[in-house]
Amino acid sequence: VYICDRSFSTPHELLDHLSLRFIHPYADTSKRTHVRLRVFNVVKFWVTNHFQVDFSDDPGLIEKMQTFVCDLETSGMKNPAQHLAKLLVRVQSEDVSKSTRSNQPSEGAPKPILMRVKIKKENTPVYVETDLADIEPEEIAGQLTTLDHSLFQPIKQWEFCA
Repeated sequence: VYICDRSFSTPHELLDHLSLRFIHPYADTSKRTHVRLRVFNVVKFWVTNHFQVDFSDDPGLIEKMQTFVCDLETSGMKNPAQHLAKLLVRVQSEDVSKSTRSNQPSEGAPKPILMRVKIKKENTPVYVETDLADIEPEEIAGQLTTLDHSLFQPIKQWEFCA
């Protein structure tokens, strides 16, 4: 499980500590293998469930993770290293495809609600004074939502919880 809150540690610190735990020399071979498998499982869970939050905007962290994958392979854990390398490639490609998609609704913006104003047709142009009360509340809400969308779109989901 991802047991580290971001207010206590950065993703770089977490990966550094997991790497140190992985390379720690144990006298007992079975204990060393057990600890390494647990570290691998934690890293796999982290990459699978929190890639977009921790890794997508941080190429340095991705490089550190690739170094960790190399450490896995050189330590004799070839299958887990290959699995983690494939997982990183898959998650990175999913992240790229998510970022290229538009967050706009597929059916487009709703049609505006027109004001109901009586206008007399004459030869001169008619200018109508409007009041905020003349505009439908749904139209005001829709326009404000459209304006706010560009402000809220860059905010990551996990930042709303912090």
